[in-house]
Amino acid sequence: MGNKVNSKNILFYLKVDGVYYNVFCGQGLDWRQSQEMIETTNVNSGSTTDYESGMSTAVCSVSGVHVLDNTDSRISWNYLQTLSIRRTKQDWKIVQTDDDGDIVVYTFQGLIQDGGFSKSIPGYSKSSATIQVCGGVTMTTVDPPAGGAYEYISDSWTTTNGQNYISGASTGNYNNATTYTLLATDEIMDVVVEGAPFYQVSGTPASGEAEFFFNTSPVRIEFPSTLVFDGSQRVFVMFRRPL
Repeated sequence: MGNKVNSKNILFYLKVDGVYYNVFCGQGLDWRQSQEMIETTNVNSGSTTDYESGMSTAVCSVSGVHVLDNTDSRISWNYLQTLSIRRTKQDWKIVQTDDDGDIVVYTFQGLIQDGGFSKSIPGYSKSSATIQVCGGVTMTTVDPPAGGAYEYISDSWTTTNGQNYISGASTGNYNNATTYTLLATDEIMDVVVEGAPFYQVSGTPASGEAEFFFNTSPVRIEFPSTLVFDGSQRVFVMFRRPL
């Protein structure tokens, strides 16, 4: 027993009328998540290229034995390819169960990017589909390794007209509507304003520079006095919080 996951214990589901059903007679599943790299090389980078993280995207591909229809509680490609299903965001779920019976679940919305079926005699025909994830993924919390007593969190904050700082509750856009308010004990890891990365300094940010200061009294992220928001901007923050 242990935390190893047998391939047969990773299941892929589609939600129909409030109930999740297995997709195909699933034999293969591939989950890929990629992170956009934003180059931030500057005069202080020396001879190496520097980067910050940008937007992320995820794609899921599933394959298995082709089934004719949705009987036996299995979703058929013949159902997925119908116009009303294929062109509409659907609710999907991946369930991973290890040898100890512990479970990690991903839930997300996604569009069917491509798919189909094929035959190869002898044997059963095969179905496959690729799902483009739309928006964020809600997943079961995975504890850090022993000694790494932190929770890693990211979300966006709205801005207020006339202010050069953000404070208060986040939007919840990255956490399935769960909002966060920064604490003095948080450690700021990444700040991006409308796609532009900003860099942490230990004092007042310099005018005209892409810098921020994490003030712990009052708790807020402050920007240069020359950066005055009009309320339309959004600020993305990644931070870690001691458990």
